[in-house]
Amino acid sequence: MIPIEAPEYSPEASPFASRSAPLPRDETPAPATPLPSVPPPPPAPAPQRAAPKSRRTGLGLDTLILSTGLAVTCGLVVGYAIGWNKALATKAGPIANTAPLQADTPSTPSPAEESPESMPEPELAKPPEAKIAETAAVPEKPPKEEEEPMKVLTAPEAALRAFLAAPDWQSRTKHSVEFKKRDAAMADYYSSAPDGAITPLSVKLLESRDGDDGTAETHVYQVTTSKMPEGIPVAVMKAEDGWRVDWGTFVELHDDHFSRFAGGQGNTEGFFHLLIRITNFAPKREGYTAFRLDPPMAGRDRYGFVRSDSELHKALASLTDWGKPGQVILRLQRNPAEDGKNWLEITDLVSAEWWPASE
Repeated sequence: MIPIEAPEYSPEASPFASRSAPLPRDETPAPATPLPSVPPPPPAPAPQRAAPKSRRTGLGLDTLILSTGLAVTCGLVVGYAIGWNKALATKAGPIANTAPLQADTPSTPSPAEESPESMPEPELAKPPEAKIAETAAVPEKPPKEEEEPMKVLTAPEAALRAFLAAPDWQSRTKHSVEFKKRDAAMADYYSSAPDGAITPLSVKLLESRDGDDGTAETHVYQVTTSKMPEGIPVAVMKAEDGWRVDWGTFVELHDDHFSRFAGGQGNTEGFFHLLIRITNFAPKREGYTAFRLDPPMAGRDRYGFVRSDSELHKALASLTDWGKPGQVILRLQRNPAEDGKNWLEITDLVSAEWWPASE
């Protein structure tokens, strides 16, 4: 063995010099030991003395740096895990938040557990356009307008239209009732009245009356024209050789004879087809009873007076009742009044029916 000489101890070089007192040194010399002729190693450098406070400070900073790095690393790992879970939840879809089931409620299999065959397909609401297309398909081409079927005219209506379409009174006589007796009257009338064809706006059957044998002998039509847009009743009656029109009643109503007569035009006496009603609104006239008189067109009513003690008054009263007018043909006389207005006197009951008997 090669003996090594220990370095000389120095109290100043010890790191614990400030903490403890220096140890007593043994002054007894050690026995001398012969050493080989090996050069001694160089003396070790004396360690630097560091203050205890600085040493503790260095150790705390390292720990803080290491702790901070560890915390940041853990935060990144936790954040990445949370983000990954959210990404998986987004791909899987929202999870329904269902309430806890009661004890007696049967469990319902989740959508994932149900087989495709057992799951009903959801019914999707169809848009309005699709519904309309199913209920009412729009044709590619507009449909052709359906032509109205040709109307088959009855013999009475055909006779009436021929009467109206006659270009003059001479042509109209052959379509008129008692035409052989009407020639003179028609010639006299159309000498001062306009003549020509009459275009009807509409022709509608109102009623049919049977004769003694039970067959229809009179048909009454409501005819509207540009001159009488509200319409007038026109009778077509059965004759030996066909159907004919009551011309006298037609011109009386179509040319508004009653209103013209009551207004002071023409002769002071005439025959008229009227509705007669009982009334309490007429002005009082000594010794007379008043009735309301209306032609079959609205807005032309007047008051007619009959002597209260006459048989005519009794006959007229028997033909009407409150709210039930009677259809009559009356002969009227126009009389002047003291105030300048005319008043109408009923002088005769010509007929209790509007339409004459068939030929």
